[in-house]
Amino acid sequence: MRTKKSNPNFKKLKKTKIPLVVKPQQQHKSLQHRAKKQHKSGGLGDDERIPVIPDGVQTEKGDDYSFVGEFKNGKKNGQGELTFTDGSKLKGVWVDDEINGYGKYKFEDVVLKGEFKNGALCGVVEEFDRKTKRLLFKGHYDEGQRHGSGTLYFLDGGYIECVWLQNTLKGDGVYYYPDKRFSVKGRWKEGNMTTGAYVCDSSLQEYFSSLPVQMQKFQVTYDPSTAKKISSHPTSPDIMEHYYCYVKPSTQTDSGEGLFARRDIPANTLVSYYNGTRHPHSVIDSRTWDENANTISLDADTVIDVSPHHNNTAHYCASLAHKSNHHASNNAVYDSCFHIRFGAIKCIRTTQDIKKDQEIFVNYGYDDEQPDWYRRKYSTPQ
Repeated sequence: MRTKKSNPNFKKLKKTKIPLVVKPQQQHKSLQHRAKKQHKSGGLGDDERIPVIPDGVQTEKGDDYSFVGEFKNGKKNGQGELTFTDGSKLKGVWVDDEINGYGKYKFEDVVLKGEFKNGALCGVVEEFDRKTKRLLFKGHYDEGQRHGSGTLYFLDGGYIECVWLQNTLKGDGVYYYPDKRFSVKGRWKEGNMTTGAYVCDSSLQEYFSSLPVQMQKFQVTYDPSTAKKISSHPTSPDIMEHYYCYVKPSTQTDSGEGLFARRDIPANTLVSYYNGTRHPHSVIDSRTWDENANTISLDADTVIDVSPHHNNTAHYCASLAHKSNHHASNNAVYDSCFHIRFGAIKCIRTTQDIKKDQEIFVNYGYDDEQPDWYRRKYSTPQ
């Protein structure tokens, strides 16, 4: 893999598929529907009729599900759990074959907890990562989909407070950076921010007032990179990154420019973003190390690249993490994140306290394959 700054332990980001309408009872009603239809038409004799399930705790099995729970009058009534062949589970209280009231719907990656009405999630619902138990979303559902006000939480610590209409972000809302003192207030359409403005809380008003006017008034929009476009506004800095970092010649010999702390920074702080053009691994692997001076693996499909042209801050300074140099005793690491302008990208997070004007170092994580400059500079693996 010809990537300069890749994490050798990266994993492909999984895309969780949450059904737009969570009505599992529709997947197993066919048995009862067939029975009712046949009984009504008289197509079956008494000895051929599908037997009514007796009252009490029983087990019912279908082609793609099994149900264990309470029955009354031949229908699911009471506590029960429905398990599908794909491993998903729905647990709660049934009333006449439909789940109603508080319930849990467990998928492979996500658990939904909330109120059901006539078989569909309706009301306040919480979504959790099934493995880590981390809260992903909390807000209103209607007919089994996000609908109304809610909060979407990101792994990096940022979150969006907005309105969902039929499972899609739409309307006025606020994106909060991992450092909650910074935010972007704006409007969403079809799931993406279409226009927004930087906002700082009252403790940072002096900092905000000191920023160039064009940065204060910058119109933030969702602007993900492509293979040919790094950004529609390549020289517009990020407000939080600008607060924490700046670029100047590195303290390391023959290392060009480096990334430095603009102020004292505590450990475990997201300080810098790594945006760039996006390419498949096959394209990057076909290039030389010299052509891959600023590449980093985003996931199993995509590599982020900052070209030599954009390595000049006069041409690109919308993100700065590509300026951080390698050091065996690094004080920061690469991480995955969401950015309100760039979408899913990489970032730099501190691993220890860093003093003002101290250089911010990462470890490039080279393993078997190493560029010439790295082998020349380090006689032993770093």
